[in-house]
Amino acid sequence: MKWVEEGIFSISSYLTVNAFLLDKACDFPNIENGRIALYYYSFKNYYFPMKKGKKLSYTCLAGYSAETGSQNGRVNCTNEGWTPVPKCYKKCVQPTLDNGVFSDTKLSYDIWESLKYSCHSGYQTPEGKRDASIQCLQDGWSVQPQCMEETQQKKCSVRFEGGLLFPNVLVSKFTGLCFRQNQHS
Repeated sequence: MKWVEEGIFSISSYLTVNAFLLDKACDFPNIENGRIALYYYSFKNYYFPMKKGKKLSYTCLAGYSAETGSQNGRVNCTNEGWTPVPKCYKKCVQPTLDNGVFSDTKLSYDIWESLKYSCHSGYQTPEGKRDASIQCLQDGWSVQPQCMEETQQKKCSVRFEGGLLFPNVLVSKFTGLCFRQNQHS
């Protein structure tokens, strides 16, 4: 550091600056789709910045939940700021499912919550199973649940080394260019 080379920077000022950084305070949190207690808003200048080691509770609005899946969250003021970062996630609404049923009748699900489903007789998931589950993530469901006829397979065109093209070869799994078609057609 230039200050040290010129003799301007002293140990006492280093300790003062370091102590200030260690006692870093946390500013008023802006929680999208969430609120802290009303008195914090009324006396904002008194409570904030909040000192390291203090805890703060918040509540998510209807239709949202904290990362824990609960309507309420709690954060700690640390050297890095609020930990965990106070955030409210949109709940997942039960998706539509043709040819299958969900194991639960709830209309909405909290983040990280799973929802199991089963396909009706004669139907399966795209992976070829009768049962599967999806998970509510930060941006919505992990996948759209699907139940398709067991007889559905993929028809694809396959190109061989010699350059010959064989259309309409039935395969159970193919990563190339394919389209879905009922086997009976």
